[in-house]
Amino acid sequence: MPARGTGRAKGAPNIESRAIHTLREIAETAGRHLMGYFGSALTPRPKTRTSFVTEADESTERLIREALAGAFGAEAVLGEEFGLGAEPDGAWWVIDPIDGTSNFVAGVPLFCVSIARIEERRTVMAVTHDPNTGETYHAVRGEGAYLGDHRLTIDATDRGALTLLAIRHSLIGRHPQLPDQLPTDKLRSLGTACLELAYIAASRIQGMIARRIHLWDFAAGALLVEEAGGVVHSAGGRPLFPLEATARDYQKLEVPLVAGTPCAVALLESVVRLD
Repeated sequence: MPARGTGRAKGAPNIESRAIHTLREIAETAGRHLMGYFGSALTPRPKTRTSFVTEADESTERLIREALAGAFGAEAVLGEEFGLGAEPDGAWWVIDPIDGTSNFVAGVPLFCVSIARIEERRTVMAVTHDPNTGETYHAVRGEGAYLGDHRLTIDATDRGALTLLAIRHSLIGRHPQLPDQLPTDKLRSLGTACLELAYIAASRIQGMIARRIHLWDFAAGALLVEEAGGVVHSAGGRPLFPLEATARDYQKLEVPLVAGTPCAVALLESVVRLD
């Protein structure tokens, strides 16, 4: 189903290279594997005070790692669950087998699979797959962002009081005045940054902001937003790419992120200082 404001991609055959086609297949296979666990009894194990892992996360990451190695060779992979092996020598992958594990465990159908390819400190290829809707978003740097075979172009219209913004509760806790400083009360927290970014690319929501976010939560989605004509910034309004740290650093590093239409990003940065 095409996103609002999109048409059939005239250039889609040009970016449906073997690589992006294969990457979409890997993400969709991972999604089907994941859905085999959805709704079943899982025993979450804590990773940190606010996050946990399940057998579904781990088995899906293993599947993606094996598929990437089979299709693209022995390139380095940074995954949420199993970290990084050797430091990359050239291109590398960033994967999140389930972005939205809390939703997944609770039976809430808001989660996705995310895979990104990094070259020269920039995401150059990205796929985000929603196994609940069957939607697959993909992007190639310089070639546009797509939902299926429909090219995505962000609607930059200032929606004023109708603006939908994805804002985490932890950010509001640190900036309790934030809701009163925004021209809209339509604030959301979907529990999955990867889908929030994909929804921005599809003009479903207009912006999102996170005080601290991991690379696997934004590596694919940030490229979707940029290639759809949106804006993605880190602290102080700096561009997110090129990445400022090494792959090994990103095993633990969390960074500030704001993304959306130019208007939404300007609005969010005017009321919250990310540093």
